[in-house]
Amino acid sequence: MGRGKHACVDLTGVSPLVGLKDKGFVVGQAVLKAEASKVAKHEKACLENQHVFVPFAFDTFGGLAPNAV
Repeated sequence: MGRGKHACVDLTGVSPLVGLKDKGFVVGQAVLKAEASKVAKHEKACLENQHVFVPFAFDTFGGLAPNAV
């Protein structure tokens, strides 16, 4: 039987209307930004501890970031 790796899973929900006043509405932009923020914040620490980092970002309209798919 093979050995798996430990994983750090980060669930992040965001409203797709975040930043609407600043830049206007762009489909999928809020969830991509949330995912990138989580990766920048946590991925290095997880990798240093030999864990896989899995960001799972979604928006309240049902959109998923690429890594969540």
